[in-house]
Amino acid sequence: MTSESGFFKDIHLSGWKWWIIFLLGLAASIFGIIGVWIYEFQQHQHVDPGNVFYQTLQMFILHTPHFTPPVNWYMEIARWMAAAVFLIALVIAIFKIFHDEVRLFGLNFYRNHVIICGLGKIGLRLAYQFFHLGQHVVAIEDSSQIESIRKAHKLGIPVIIGDARKDKTLMRAKFKRAKHIFTVCSDENTNITIAINLAAMFTIPVKKNLLCKKKLPISKTKCWMFIKDPKLRSELECNKTFTNPCESFEVNVKGLNIFAVSARKALATYYLDHRPITASSKDEVLLIIAGFHQMGEALALQALKIGHYANQRPINIAIVDSDGENRWNDFARRYSVDDTFCNCYSCIPIQHDDPIYFDKLSGLCTSTDAAQKIVTYAICYEENGLKDEGQIANDNLNLVISLRLARIIKDKKPRILTYLNRNRGMAEILHANQDCQNPGVPVIPFGMLEDATLIETLMNEEQDKLAQIHHAVYLNSQKKTYLKKQMQFPDPEKPGHKTWEELNESYRESNREAADHIPVKIRCLGYQILNLGSKETIITDFSRAEIEILSIMEHNRWMAEKKITGWKKGFPRDEINLIHPALEPWSKLDPDIQYIDEELIKGISECLKNIGKGIYCMKQKAME
Repeated sequence: MTSESGFFKDIHLSGWKWWIIFLLGLAASIFGIIGVWIYEFQQHQHVDPGNVFYQTLQMFILHTPHFTPPVNWYMEIARWMAAAVFLIALVIAIFKIFHDEVRLFGLNFYRNHVIICGLGKIGLRLAYQFFHLGQHVVAIEDSSQIESIRKAHKLGIPVIIGDARKDKTLMRAKFKRAKHIFTVCSDENTNITIAINLAAMFTIPVKKNLLCKKKLPISKTKCWMFIKDPKLRSELECNKTFTNPCESFEVNVKGLNIFAVSARKALATYYLDHRPITASSKDEVLLIIAGFHQMGEALALQALKIGHYANQRPINIAIVDSDGENRWNDFARRYSVDDTFCNCYSCIPIQHDDPIYFDKLSGLCTSTDAAQKIVTYAICYEENGLKDEGQIANDNLNLVISLRLARIIKDKKPRILTYLNRNRGMAEILHANQDCQNPGVPVIPFGMLEDATLIETLMNEEQDKLAQIHHAVYLNSQKKTYLKKQMQFPDPEKPGHKTWEELNESYRESNREAADHIPVKIRCLGYQILNLGSKETIITDFSRAEIEILSIMEHNRWMAEKKITGWKKGFPRDEINLIHPALEPWSKLDPDIQYIDEELIKGISECLKNIGKGIYCMKQKAME
């Protein structure tokens, strides 16, 4: 689903049924006219054309008892075909009139269906994908959104007309039987209210059926809440209002962060260390963000999470924005950014229409100080005051700046990421003209709504496969340590000792971030991750020196992750006040803590194997 035409290409296919009815009715009419004409001639030796047509039409309302045997075969075929036309048309008409009621009645017999609250661009795309995956989908929308409701009906999705904040509306959608509930209304207050109401209703005890002695397994309903404002989302993630209220319900605030999803996907595909950084390398990564708003912040945050390299040099971030310094200071305060893992390379307060704008922007890449920097530009200007979640990027401005910048700095060979709204239009221009762009200066579109709202991406399906195995490796290393010390395992005081299904979402996210960093580790050794069976030389074990390099990288990544989420160094460990004793340099760590990181590194090959991947030696390194 990579374009608007792809999104709606299947919704008009229902027209074929009307052609079948028309052709069937036409055939019945022809056979009927011939049959009645022959019948009348045989019965009365005289044929009235008007009477023939009238009696033929009567067949379509199942009125043919006045025909006395024998009836010729033309009439026999016509009667049955006319009856079929009548019944088919009747069923279709009833279904058209009572479309939603028929489908909603089916919810009484289904479990694990999907509820979409809000049929905006995100809601429609999610509904479309789940529906075509064979899931039962029901949408909730108010009566004012006529066009959205019409599109949902064309997709074949039932719509409950009403307010999703009200208990009766949610009960009609059978919310307790749903597997996923998406609150994707354009108004963030509405999304929050729905999530709070759901949490309250799930905590109401259900009456037990005394006749049923068998204990049914508890299925968990997950509520995915869309919050566009990054500051509000950050506060809600820390707010205990959305701590799982019961074992059958949980609220996920992070999951529908389309900016974080886009940033994660962009930097995984177009990585910042596009020139490998070894342990002895003097190179540093420089990410230049022009337009430091929601997408710019998301890119910066993802860069802080994965920008930990073998030479242990912090990532450099430069901000080009009319209010860049204030925006960066606010960002750094919210995420506890410090110089151990990030260097604010420059903040240039300048408007994009300033005459010297391109001199300043290109100067970040062409200066003498930037000679040993691996540079990536991200052009992320956004429209002001728009509430439409599908029209956030300033497409025209971002594309113009990117293309002009590519001509100016063509000799420096950086990457230029361009934030665009859709896969159509501007993005197609860039894809179609890749061969015409300046050599070494690719202008790469990212952040398009179609890519950011893919179900497997939003719900971390591919990412979780690797993250779950990574967590299993961690549990195994912890088990060995605890058994060696004759201590109880799992430790009830450590939330990370739970299985993946029981794990808190923050710890799941930690494993996902560790999985995101695996390709960075592999690249620093001159290796690459390929599908199993590749002809290159496969690497099954790391050398002792490689294990130490990667273990230090993993520890530095983990420390940055903890600091970003508000943890501080201290003793003893305190989950409530976010205090951890291991937030210190690798050289000062207890050997038992170092052992955990080393075991995680040793398990990378096995982790990748479980998802059909392997570590392979690049040809150039093999030749060396």
